[in-house]
Amino acid sequence: MWLLLYRIIPRTPWWISATISFCLSVTNGFVWNRRWTFRARGHASLRAQYSMFLFTNLIGLVLNLGITKVFLIFFTGQLRHIGGNPKTIKILVASLSAVPCVMLWNFVASKYWTSARNRRCPQSAVSSRTSLVGVAA
Repeated sequence: MWLLLYRIIPRTPWWISATISFCLSVTNGFVWNRRWTFRARGHASLRAQYSMFLFTNLIGLVLNLGITKVFLIFFTGQLRHIGGNPKTIKILVASLSAVPCVMLWNFVASKYWTSARNRRCPQSAVSSRTSLVGVAA
């Protein structure tokens, strides 16, 4: 977001920079959550899991933008910023202040919904049978 605000598109409203940085990070987050954090490779459909991940992160984006706006109102005393963005440092501090709440939401939603194993998944059933056979042997 800092690069977008300072270097790439400095005259664009802060919320557009926040949305672009969100879009760039969703796929990166999905890959790492799927491979490393939750190791959720037993889903029937990668597309369905990505859609769930995208949906939970869109809620996270709305939370982030809303909480950031509340902090910006608090920091600047203005509801609307006519004539441009507030100072970039205020935007970044407001955005960072929203991160803990949004991070908690994204983690819980990813762990208990997006990355939870699908009981109807054929791969899960196969690995369950395999592990039962291994225990019986």
